[in-house]
Amino acid sequence: MADAIAHRGPDADGYFIDWDKRVALGHRRLAVIDTENGSQPMTHSHTGITLAFNGEIYNFRELRSQLLSLGHVFHTESDTEVLLVSYVQWGEASFEKLIGMFAFVIWDPRRNKLVCVRDRVGIKPFYYYWDGENFIFASEVKSLYLHPAFKKEINHEGVFDYCHYGYTLGKNTAFENTHKLSPGSTITVDLCEGRRPTLSHGVYWSIEKAKALRNNNVLSELSRNDVHLSLEPLLKDAVSSHMVSDVDLGVLLSGGVDSTLVVDLMAQFSNDISAHNVSFGQSSLDESAHARHVSELLDIEYTHDDIPTHMAEDVEKIICHFDEPFADASAIAMYYLSQSASTRYKVCLSGDGGDELFGGYNWYAELLKLQTADKLLPRWTRNVLSTFARSAFDPSKRGRMLLANLDQGFPARHENLVSVFQHDWLKSLLDVDALDLFTKDSVSTTGHYGRIADIHASSPFSDDPIIRAQYADVNSYLVDDVLVKVDRMSMAHGLEVRVPLLDHHVVESAFSLPTHLKINASERKIAIKELIKTKYGSMFTNRKKQGFSVPLRSWLKNDLFHLVDEYLLTGARTTPSGYFLSSEVRNLWNRFNYGKGHVDLSNNIWLLICFEVWHKNLRSSY
Repeated sequence: MADAIAHRGPDADGYFIDWDKRVALGHRRLAVIDTENGSQPMTHSHTGITLAFNGEIYNFRELRSQLLSLGHVFHTESDTEVLLVSYVQWGEASFEKLIGMFAFVIWDPRRNKLVCVRDRVGIKPFYYYWDGENFIFASEVKSLYLHPAFKKEINHEGVFDYCHYGYTLGKNTAFENTHKLSPGSTITVDLCEGRRPTLSHGVYWSIEKAKALRNNNVLSELSRNDVHLSLEPLLKDAVSSHMVSDVDLGVLLSGGVDSTLVVDLMAQFSNDISAHNVSFGQSSLDESAHARHVSELLDIEYTHDDIPTHMAEDVEKIICHFDEPFADASAIAMYYLSQSASTRYKVCLSGDGGDELFGGYNWYAELLKLQTADKLLPRWTRNVLSTFARSAFDPSKRGRMLLANLDQGFPARHENLVSVFQHDWLKSLLDVDALDLFTKDSVSTTGHYGRIADIHASSPFSDDPIIRAQYADVNSYLVDDVLVKVDRMSMAHGLEVRVPLLDHHVVESAFSLPTHLKINASERKIAIKELIKTKYGSMFTNRKKQGFSVPLRSWLKNDLFHLVDEYLLTGARTTPSGYFLSSEVRNLWNRFNYGKGHVDLSNNIWLLICFEVWHKNLRSSY
């Protein structure tokens, strides 16, 4: 099982087994702090408590000083030993003291309990299989495959989520009895003798804490002109703490606002940093000129690579590396960015998280437009327009989404905007047997299908719909798409990527900022842009958002058409998986390829391809 994820830790491996209690821990190490020591699993000599840990504790030196003052003795300079001794000293209360990205397990023989913990935002992964008798855990599902108790049975609720959003959402995965430990959460496995193991769940942090901060913090009263005075020190502290390393450190610089902010703050602490970027050979998506410009202004080293010409040969391998169906095409770019960066560094910082926290996504602007329409158009007019649009226009028709959303509530609007396939559209693609499998288990608590709408309903930020949308995105798209992509693609090459904008202090403060300091009708990420516009100019900060986009439409028609042909344009009644009707899929391809007046259907086609590739790989492994 450990060897299956050797790419995550190519430097060393280690194992711990308690035969009497049937507890086994395996570990693969990427040595970053105290590279000569800190091997794992690590056992505390006096208590027998054993730790297996993935990630970094950025405040380990401060915690170490506290523990030394309490009489503890250390044998290494590693953050692993600090984490272990922190638990020995403070127990589960130690988790709230940690600043970092982490997923770890602690075997506590004094209590006969295995304690599992994941960081506050879900930067590091933690998967587990639980069938009532066997508790199996790993950083990636591919490790779980190798345990004899694991059953590769498809969880159709998780697959249905994927078909909507392009990823599995929340605790669900694509496999039965297989789950993700939620961010900021714990699981304790009680192994008391004489009875079956039991699981108990706990929460040590949630974004709800930001609500109290918002009610009492001066951030909520800031003006646009002085917001940077409060945000900049917070962001400096976050970036500085994330630069702790005993190996070479780089930064992934796309040239966008968020990564520019991160590299700018890094340069204030060190001259010995270098930035890295990749491009795809398509000028409309190439931000390397901006990245180079930023590097020149900061007088730091800049390196750049192109995506290799053999990209098409690697794509199925990249898709399968996620172990679950996963349809974020920017994973291809992240794979090659990490591959090229890993030849130069072991650790890189990135700007991920800025869009969710500070209002950078297009759909926030669309939601604001719809709120304006609510004020300008009577309800009956909106109802008529929406009903007409849904009945008269194909779901892919340009403008249909805007009209169809007019009569919807805010959560449903958000749901529709972030879905790759909306519910009725997806139903039209599914074979009747697949639809029957999905509909048995896939009705949300709000009485209709809508996982995003459910998160809105649980949000503590009821007074501001845009902040509710951000809350939903942090609890879905960020943790289950963006961070999954960054972790899998970077660790595929033994590269550790750190995300200082997701320091939990930054997250809490971002949720205490009022919406008008994040987004309005014409601007996005206002607070972040105010921080950097003096140095880089308004033309840089206000240019059109590109994100880490890839030329997917062009690839599907050219470099990757062989995947379309093999998996989607079949002569059978359904696609090879048996889930999708071939006639409907061919119609979708024709609209993508030849239709006029339609939205770009690249992501829809890609979602279907990724599912078919995953399903084929799953069948071949039985």
